[in-house]
Amino acid sequence: MKKAVFITLSVIVAVFIIFWIIIPEISNVSQAAITKGPYLINPGQTSMTIMWESDSEEKAILRYGPNADLGNTLNLNPYAERDSLFLYRADLEQLRPGLKYSYQIKMSTDQSVISHFKTSPEVNSPIEFVAIGDSRTGHDIHRSISDMILELNPDLVIRMGNEYILD
Repeated sequence: MKKAVFITLSVIVAVFIIFWIIIPEISNVSQAAITKGPYLINPGQTSMTIMWESDSEEKAILRYGPNADLGNTLNLNPYAERDSLFLYRADLEQLRPGLKYSYQIKMSTDQSVISHFKTSPEVNSPIEFVAIGDSRTGHDIHRSISDMILELNPDLVIRMGNEYILD
């Protein structure tokens, strides 16, 4: 009888530990998400910097390569923390001028879409660019112009005007 009571109490204690201590701790484990970006800075003929932010401090993997090839891999840790967000930075070097590259960021539970950038062309090479102004309320016209720009696929787009987000 004492043995049965002991076993019953042991099971009750084990269930308590699992449901009130272990499971809540597991559910509090951070699920890494890319909260901002990726975005590009410091473009060059043979270099590009890719940055992003995450709500979790963990290793990230950047896959990249020319055209659609994602054969190069960088394992990255955050380089800074700000307001409980972790900043990541990948400085890509020894790229080829004027070439389109693809890249994707992977974290434990999140990944970016496959995105692209093009390095600056060699010196004295022609470039195609588009300059566009503020569209104000002409959304249909803006969409039409944006579609034409996508079709042209210029090397550079310069966007002038103010940008704001309405809450």
